[in-house]
Amino acid sequence: CKHSRSSPLITVNPREPDVGKIFNDKANFQTKLTNYAIYRGFYWFYIKNDHSRVTARCKGEGCPWRVHASMLGDGPDFAIKTMNNVHTCGCDLKSQHHPRTSKKRIADLVKKKMAHTLHYRPCEMVKDIASDYGVRVPYHQAWCDREVAVRDLHGDVRTSYDMLRWYSERVMETNPRSIIDMVVDEETHRFKSYFLCFAACAYGYKRTRRHENWKWFLHNLKKALLAERPTVFISDRAKGLKEAVPEIFPMDHHGYCLRHIKTNFMTEAATRYRKALKDSLVKTLNKVAFALNESEYVAALSEMERNSPEVKDWILRNDVEHWANAQFPGERYGQMYSNLAESFNAWIKPARGLPILQMVETIRRQIMEMGGWRRIEPANWEITLCPNIEKVLAKIMFNIRQSSVIPSDGRLFEVVNGNKTYVVNIPEWTCSCHKWQLLKIPCEHACATIACSHKPLYDYVSPFYTTNTYMAAYAVTVK
Repeated sequence: CKHSRSSPLITVNPREPDVGKIFNDKANFQTKLTNYAIYRGFYWFYIKNDHSRVTARCKGEGCPWRVHASMLGDGPDFAIKTMNNVHTCGCDLKSQHHPRTSKKRIADLVKKKMAHTLHYRPCEMVKDIASDYGVRVPYHQAWCDREVAVRDLHGDVRTSYDMLRWYSERVMETNPRSIIDMVVDEETHRFKSYFLCFAACAYGYKRTRRHENWKWFLHNLKKALLAERPTVFISDRAKGLKEAVPEIFPMDHHGYCLRHIKTNFMTEAATRYRKALKDSLVKTLNKVAFALNESEYVAALSEMERNSPEVKDWILRNDVEHWANAQFPGERYGQMYSNLAESFNAWIKPARGLPILQMVETIRRQIMEMGGWRRIEPANWEITLCPNIEKVLAKIMFNIRQSSVIPSDGRLFEVVNGNKTYVVNIPEWTCSCHKWQLLKIPCEHACATIACSHKPLYDYVSPFYTTNTYMAAYAVTVK
């Protein structure tokens, strides 16, 4: 056959067109011709352009470049019949702005990359188009072009909102007992918010973070949680969230992320100090936050007061009971930062630029895939606790050689470590250092006591750390 089937859509470094190349139809030929001209940096115009024939030539004065293509038989295939692929126009017409880089054209150029890279930003588009095609596209045009590409790939934004009800019904069919709440403005009938909870996870979408919006989210979250299970929240104190948590969860506790406390500390309390003293104040702030018990907490506050009484007052004014271990009334298992929430936000970031239906579906697939891997992962764990906790416990057990255990009445023990003495109560799972109560993992003194009593160590670790609990957490599948 004298004609050859064309390659896929020309992107970077397109193959030189030649006589006999076949295209799917006339539009496909015109698209590839335009992409080729943009890549090579020349302008062209049509001499002939009807339903069955296309003839184009270079705009350069006296330039012989010319191509003619026509329909094969009854179509729709198009083939190049004749072509002079020589340019004599040099660089006279070349510039960084090509007249055929319309929104639709740029969208076509980047669509293939966007299909594989969900979070493809306009600034990245500008760089890639300049690098790949030598064409400078303004940022505002790239932003519009990206919207066109998203619409072509994932559908219209308005249609996406309209299909949410249908999607919710399908979720309820495939994932029974899911909790879904979609809020629509009663007057305008416009979308306001969407909450979706599968069997083991929940997430919500809301355009703004006001108090009422957080109340709505937490109200739905409360329906998904086990009523008898105490809950501790760790957050960055987002606007409205600080007030909403105690309102919806009055019996539970709200821990503040230490990283955000430090940020406020640096800008509000320590900003006027020299770097050396500022660094010292931050170290002391860490001591206040990580103090395991009241005596360590008081000692850290006293140290802060010696460095700066004003900074100590700042600490006491800023809800220390929400971020200092020794003062926090709930069980936060040593979690001092909102890293988990921030990791989740980073994990779903590529999906957040999509129309809402595609965004929700993309997140569902991510959760489904993650759950699948985490059901497979522990199959080879021949251990009682999760691997990281096993390592922590092994390190603690290595250090118990430095402790001397003195039995008291079978349940109370004194443990001497260096020049300090600690009291361990095995039945109550307590140690006077308070670390066992805080982390729900036996501390060094508790481990020494348990070993001395010949009791099974794993019986005194929170069941939340066990392999069985890990497997149970991912046992329910998202479909």
